[in-house]
Amino acid sequence: MQSCWRHLQRWVGLGMERIECMWARDDRAAGKRGAGEHRWTWIWLGQEATEADISGLVRQMQEEIAGLPTPLGINDFMITISAWGPRRDGLGEEIYLRAKQSGDVAAMEKDLVLRGQPKVTAVGDAARGHVIDRHQWNSGGAREQLRQTLHFYRPSHQWRIVHIALFSVGEAYLRLVAEPTNG
Repeated sequence: MQSCWRHLQRWVGLGMERIECMWARDDRAAGKRGAGEHRWTWIWLGQEATEADISGLVRQMQEEIAGLPTPLGINDFMITISAWGPRRDGLGEEIYLRAKQSGDVAAMEKDLVLRGQPKVTAVGDAARGHVIDRHQWNSGGAREQLRQTLHFYRPSHQWRIVHIALFSVGEAYLRLVAEPTNG
């Protein structure tokens, strides 16, 4: 797995508290679990995410969605938000942050297990299986639902680690057709 990280830090107040907001593009091989998936990881480190933080993330999503490939007119995608609370042993988020920065997947998974089951919310119309097309996104309905969900699951004392996943159906299709066949 190759990951390209863009690491953003925002220092707040005199106490130097911070919100860590990382964007990770998951470049998994075609045919592997997660092909076509992009992820943001938000980690709470003492300061709740602000309206500006949420707006910035929604803008980043807009840019990513606009750049998604649309082979054969396939412009569908899915957005899922997963939020974990504090660790049961009382240790902080720095453990997860260090594991994330070093790419230690086993340590990240162990940390998340110590947080219990995540709250998972899919954005989009349940009648369509939460599949969103660009028209729905551009009309604002799905984008506003994302914004409202991020308000509820913003990094805070209650929600310490928040993953936002964007899965592109068109990109997954391109990766699958590019995969060499066996035989």
